[in-house]
Amino acid sequence: IRATSYNELLQPQRGREVVKPWLGCLVKLPEDTREETDEEAAFVDAQAAVAEAAIANDRVNPAELWQQTRRGWHLIVSSWALRSCPIIGLAILFIIGYSVQQSCSGLQQVRVHYSGQELEPSMPHWPEHPWGTEADEVESFNCDGQSNCEVSLTVPRDLKAPLLVFYSVGPFYQNFNEYMKGEATNELSGKTGPSVEARRQSRCSEPTRQTPEGEQIVPCGSMAMSLFNDTIDIDGFAIDRTNIAWKSDLERFRNPKDYLQRPNTKWLPDIFPNVPREAGVTWEPFIVWMRPSFAQWVSKPYGWIKEDIPAHTVLKVTIDSSFPNIIEGGFKLFAITELGQFGGRSTGLGMFLCGGSAAALVLYLLALLLHTPAGRRPCPRGLASEVELSFTAQHFQDRPLGHQQAQEPFLTREIT
Repeated sequence: IRATSYNELLQPQRGREVVKPWLGCLVKLPEDTREETDEEAAFVDAQAAVAEAAIANDRVNPAELWQQTRRGWHLIVSSWALRSCPIIGLAILFIIGYSVQQSCSGLQQVRVHYSGQELEPSMPHWPEHPWGTEADEVESFNCDGQSNCEVSLTVPRDLKAPLLVFYSVGPFYQNFNEYMKGEATNELSGKTGPSVEARRQSRCSEPTRQTPEGEQIVPCGSMAMSLFNDTIDIDGFAIDRTNIAWKSDLERFRNPKDYLQRPNTKWLPDIFPNVPREAGVTWEPFIVWMRPSFAQWVSKPYGWIKEDIPAHTVLKVTIDSSFPNIIEGGFKLFAITELGQFGGRSTGLGMFLCGGSAAALVLYLLALLLHTPAGRRPCPRGLASEVELSFTAQHFQDRPLGHQQAQEPFLTREIT
C-alpha cells in the first residue's frame, strides 16, 4: 500500500479512503479493510481545510512539507569534505600566525627599565622583555625615589612615527575585586547629591575618602588615589598625552558643576600636582588608569611621539620616579615603539598560533589515519525516493487511532 499524495486526499467524493496518522506518517488503507470512523473522517476534513486555507492565502502549503515535495536547497557534503574542514581551518590559523609574526618582527622599539631588579635582556620575561626583544633595545637604570633622574640611551635603529610611549608597572593587581570596586561611578560622571554620598560611603574606604584634617577627597576610592604619577620627558621630542583613552571612557568621566569651588574639598590636582587643574577627572592619563588591567601587571599608553627618531640618536630622558614600587622584585619601565596591525613588538602570539596550529594539524592527520574505517561504502543517493513502505492489513484491523505497540514490528521496508 503506497503512501498517497495529498492531492488525492482533497477529493473525498471520488471514493474516500481511510487515512490515519501512524508514527508521524499519513498512511492510506483500502476501503474494504473496515468502515471509516467519524474520528478518521474528521481528521481528513481538518487536514484538507488547512491545506485549502494555505493555498487560498498564498502561504506555504503544509501538505508540501508533510509529503516532502516542497522545493529547496540541500547541501550534500561528502565524508572527505568534512574531514578536510579542520585541515583548512588549521591552515588558515597557521597563515594568520605567520602574518602576525611577520608584522611584529619588523617593528622597532626601545625599552627603558628604570626601577627594580635588572634582568638579562636576552632572556624573554613578560612584560619587561617579551618574545622578540633584542638585547640592544633594552636599557636599565636605577631611578628609585628620584624626582629628576636623568638618563641617556641610544636608539639602535630608525623609529618611524607615530610612536607610542607606554609604561608598565608590576606586580600591580588592578584586577583585585576590592580594588576595582573602590570608586564612586556616579561621582566620576559629575553627579552630586545624597546618592553620590551614599556611594562614597559604601565603596570608598575612609583613607581614600577624606584627609586626616577632615577634607573630602574628590574623586574618592583606591583606584583614583593610586594614580600612576611618574613623568617622562625626552629632550627634543614632545610627548602628546591625548588620544590614548577609549572613546567610551571619555564620555563617562565628568567634573561636577562646583569643581574647584566646593569648600573643604581636596580635588585630584591638589593630590597629584601633575594633573592639569582645568582637566580634573577628564585628564586622559587618569581615565586610562581608571580602566583596570586584567593581569598581575599594568601596561598602559603614556602618550605619542609624532616625529621620526633616526638611528643612533642619543635620547636624554628625565624621569620623575614618584610612583612607589613597594613590592620586592617589582619593576617600572617605559618603552617607545612603532605600531603595526597587531600592536608593538611581541612575536610570542605569532609563534603560539603557528606552533599550536601545526601541532594540532599533525595530531589530526594521525587520528584520521588511525581511525578512518576501510571498505565502507556510502549510502547511494536517491534511496529515499525509492523506498516503498508496505503494511499488512492485519496490523491495522480493529486497532484504535493512535495506538502503538512498541514490541510488535508492524513495518517492513522494501527496496524497489
